[in-house]
Amino acid sequence: MRIKVISLILFLVFLFGCATAVLHKVQYDIALEGVERPPEADERYGSQKISPTVEKGYKYVFEDKMIKTLWFPSSAEIVFLLENKTNHSVEIMWNEAAYVCEKGESHKVMHAGVKAADREGPQRPSVVEGNGVIKDFIYPADYVYYTTDRWVERPLWGAGWTEKPLLPDSKSGGNEQEFLKKAKTYIGKTLQVLLPIKVEDVTYDYVFTFKVKDVNLATK
Repeated sequence: MRIKVISLILFLVFLFGCATAVLHKVQYDIALEGVERPPEADERYGSQKISPTVEKGYKYVFEDKMIKTLWFPSSAEIVFLLENKTNHSVEIMWNEAAYVCEKGESHKVMHAGVKAADREGPQRPSVVEGNGVIKDFIYPADYVYYTTDRWVERPLWGAGWTEKPLLPDSKSGGNEQEFLKKAKTYIGKTLQVLLPIKVEDVTYDYVFTFKVKDVNLATK
């Protein structure tokens, strides 16, 4: 009986500790730094333009004569909107797409409509009709995992599945200034997205480079 009482007390202490631990959060200022295209795209679709924007709630815009893309990069995922500026259908070739993390490691990506359980399988291209628009997001497939832990902080696509952030953006307990100091070590790091765009049976690899400009404590 005594053992059961002690076990109950320890369990209650554990629950109380989980409930009272402060969750510290940071926000990253991530900028679209540059875009690389193959020489054939340069010749066919002309000069490119990159600039900050507030259009439709996004932060950056890239544009050439083939596509216009709006971007909202964050520590959770990279959201984008792609407008096809041509009269031909274009395809996003997801099987060849990639995310390159701050360590320089390449990862297979998943996007909207892909189930967590199917994240490692082949993915059909997204077709954008002539002068059409598509909204989607990019996220590394191997950052998604299944867990039986009830105390996960970032639930994804239903019970059991969770995800880790692209950059560490939250920490339970500890000192918030120490966490902020650690997060600031990511300033200057780059993230990249390889987005292959196919038009008229020719695929052009667009490489979007994002750079961490600053990190601050999230507003409570």
